[in-house]
Amino acid sequence: MLNYNYLKGKVLIGGAIALAIVFSGQLGNGDFFGIKAAFGYGGGGGGTYVAPEITAINTPLTVGSSQEGSLTENVGGDTVKIEVPKGAVSGQTTFNIEGTTATAGEAPANTTGAFMIGNKVFNINATDANNNAVRDFNSNLHITLTLSDLPPDTSDLGVYWFNDTTGMWTLVVGAIFDPANGTVSFNVNHLTKFAILRILGTPYALAAAQTDAVVSPVVVEQKKIVLKKFKDGSLLRTGDKVYILMKGKRVRIRNMKDLAKYKGQKYNQVDQATLYQYPEVAYVAYPNNTIIKSDNKIYIIKNGKAQRIKNVKEFSKFIKQYNIKKIFNVPKDALDLY
Repeated sequence: MLNYNYLKGKVLIGGAIALAIVFSGQLGNGDFFGIKAAFGYGGGGGGTYVAPEITAINTPLTVGSSQEGSLTENVGGDTVKIEVPKGAVSGQTTFNIEGTTATAGEAPANTTGAFMIGNKVFNINATDANNNAVRDFNSNLHITLTLSDLPPDTSDLGVYWFNDTTGMWTLVVGAIFDPANGTVSFNVNHLTKFAILRILGTPYALAAAQTDAVVSPVVVEQKKIVLKKFKDGSLLRTGDKVYILMKGKRVRIRNMKDLAKYKGQKYNQVDQATLYQYPEVAYVAYPNNTIIKSDNKIYIIKNGKAQRIKNVKEFSKFIKQYNIKKIFNVPKDALDLY
């Protein structure tokens, strides 16, 4: 076993290398979310392959202009995810996420009447190949915060970004709060520090404690964003990506074989805001008698559904009966799809 914290492997999908996965920790031959990964080191010839999509978990994400990628970082009891579309960066760019508490200078000024949820600040930053800060991007990045302490009442809540030059917090217009799942998602074309503030009327700008200026909150009229809703089983398409909706979540269709199952079904072309109202989950349609593990519980697939294995005796029976050689890990947020 080798401990690598950079590009770990190439996942084989449909006979072609389609996805590179990066995550911290021990690594060797194995599987990730049930997709077999072949990890190779060394070798020669044939040039350098650039994976079109990179997935990073709890380790920095590096992408080039021809790549897309996502970075998921566990920050205390919260999760922060940033999705970077193809073409958003002009050259090699590395993304990092850090969770901190607000400093005395970053906290909203007492005169504003604002309250920062959890006193939490999420510092999302990027650097180029020369370690220079990258603040602005060619297209929107999508950020999702999953918070353990998101209030059930989201009225007068807003996502704000911090301008460290002016000492002002500025509203991110169009953020979508989902208190049932504890998430808030939004699009930005620049990176800095972000926080969730509660303040009457969610003004467009307000002062932090560090500024000496007397700034009156500026309230701007915001148009209510109404996103079109789609039923489970709908196919959503944005760019060259196609998704199927399952129980209010989106599952990426990654190869032509799976796509052929929906031949003749209508595709719905949608924008990013419409797409991102449905959280993406990593789902694999395992055949019957496959054993899966999720959230420290063991299940067997029967008729496409996950059936809980209740005890060791039952587990041993299935292992012997179906000659089980491998147990597949399923993310907790995808378990209800089985």
